[in-house]
Amino acid sequence: MMKILSYISIFFFVCLCLSLSTSSPYLASVREARAGNWASTTVLVIVVCGDGTLNPGEICDKGEPPETPPVFGGLTCNDYGFADGDLRCADDCMDIFDNLCFTCGNSHKEEVEECDGSDFGGATCQTFGFNTGHLSCTANCKINLITCVNVGIAPGVASGGAIGGGGSRGGGSSGFQDGRDSPLPPTKLVIKGTAYPNSEVHILKDGAVLGLSKADQSANFSYENTAVTPGVSNFSFWSTDKNDIKSTLYTLTFKVASNAVTTINGVYLPPTIGADKVTLKSGEDITIFGQSIPFTDIFLEIHSEENILKNMKSDDDGEWSIIFNTSQLEKNINHTAKSYFQKKENGAIVNSSYSSVINFFLGDPQTGEACAGADLNKDKKVNLTDFSILLYNWGTNNACADQNQNGKVDLTDFSIMMYYWTG
Repeated sequence: MMKILSYISIFFFVCLCLSLSTSSPYLASVREARAGNWASTTVLVIVVCGDGTLNPGEICDKGEPPETPPVFGGLTCNDYGFADGDLRCADDCMDIFDNLCFTCGNSHKEEVEECDGSDFGGATCQTFGFNTGHLSCTANCKINLITCVNVGIAPGVASGGAIGGGGSRGGGSSGFQDGRDSPLPPTKLVIKGTAYPNSEVHILKDGAVLGLSKADQSANFSYENTAVTPGVSNFSFWSTDKNDIKSTLYTLTFKVASNAVTTINGVYLPPTIGADKVTLKSGEDITIFGQSIPFTDIFLEIHSEENILKNMKSDDDGEWSIIFNTSQLEKNINHTAKSYFQKKENGAIVNSSYSSVINFFLGDPQTGEACAGADLNKDKKVNLTDFSILLYNWGTNNACADQNQNGKVDLTDFSIMMYYWTG
């Protein structure tokens, strides 16, 4: 009974550790400790087109009239050479249109004017159901039909009905539309970020597959979806590099705005990481490698009695590697290593989040071999059965369950199992 309770305690402790380690960033920036120094880590920028706020990267914001008016950063039709009218913001908030602007009296009919001087846009009395006569234009650029007539019908009366007051066209329409009868714009999600050259980025929403995006040779990817349900959701991203090493699961929570374009910039998948050995003797070399963005700075942190920070550059395919001699590391203990990239974007230094953690043991290897890939029952799956075997051997030196071969089955071995987990 005590052993079962110990298993349960370990399980809940592990769950707590996992919940703490997978907390997601929400907007803007976080700060992380890197080898004892604090460094600003830009996570992402969320831009909601249609929220009535001029966000970075937007030319304008269309708002949601009449409740939320559009924003043009102080610009008006006057700045576009017109005397009156309203500017219009593009659906993606990336352009400003002046087709609703006008200058009445310049003898040129703009789109929202009925006429201007002698310019009627091709309209004649016949356009309005009369068979003769001449149109005239009022001082406020509205068409006057007073001289349009039908033969045999009293002057000023069109065959379709009476003329509105003042002799101008019935209804007195100015040509402006308030938009209340127009269909609402679609809900659109746009995600932009980086992964690995020519890799496939898997995108999940609340744990379910939302879609795939193919990264280009520069590792950039872009994804759009107009069928996404608006509201607050968890979005996750992962990919594999050219060596089939899986990235960490990058997760964040944000709100998709209804009838607007929600743009997420800066989804940066961290570098992948692997090693050619898991157990080695002091003084042996270990090769640590991975893939990231081409031509970017890679930082590798090796944790020992004193943390060691190494820096290198990825090549044109995003690959990076380092041969590290272990003579300076503490003996007979387990060591971990992880990496991140750093690049410049728009004049600012941007750091990715950390890669997954690799483990290697420096000392005399244990008798027997670890079961490859944490598949403890060797059924080519890593699931609850393997987890049960791991718990059974918890605290022992069982060679199969001791994935990093440090002489003890512990949380490090559990972490390795989670990395290979298939379910």
